[in-house]
Amino acid sequence: DVAWIAHEWLFGVFSAVIDGISHNLSVRVYIIATLVLFFILFRYVRSQDGFRENMTRDILLIIEIAGYCCMVNMRPQYLDILLLVTEVILLEKSVYRKNGEKLLFVMPLIMLLWVNFHMGTAILMLFIFLVYLICNFFSMEIGRISFTKAPVKWRTYAVLAFALTLAAAFMNPYGIEGV
Repeated sequence: DVAWIAHEWLFGVFSAVIDGISHNLSVRVYIIATLVLFFILFRYVRSQDGFRENMTRDILLIIEIAGYCCMVNMRPQYLDILLLVTEVILLEKSVYRKNGEKLLFVMPLIMLLWVNFHMGTAILMLFIFLVYLICNFFSMEIGRISFTKAPVKWRTYAVLAFALTLAAAFMNPYGIEGV
């Protein structure tokens, strides 16, 4: 006999507040706002890689995501995508920006939100952070892919930020059982 766990409790509160405004309008506004935020983050990441000129492919991707959004109701997975993209942007900026390692301390806050919005996928954040940490801890080459060892200051901050992010994963109504 296992107790039921509400893996999306904070999202339930969030969606109830939005739904209280006007059900049909609020769901559409939520989906459109999430889609717009995803597009902005997506374009930002793409522009950092020098892909500014390929707007057609980006628009097709957005249309595909929009089609998916139209088929379902408010889902926490939309927020998962935004939190995931934000995590990757912060990880990249933390290595390459002067004094960027301080950005790593936003990770526990992202985890705190993520684990309470949608516990089922929060472990993904830890996995991505850990892979990123390992890839920047050593200099190595795997085929055509190469990894450069990050500065000692970044590695120190990253280990501490990862430990805090791991601790934040357990800050949910169910503790260790919720993760």
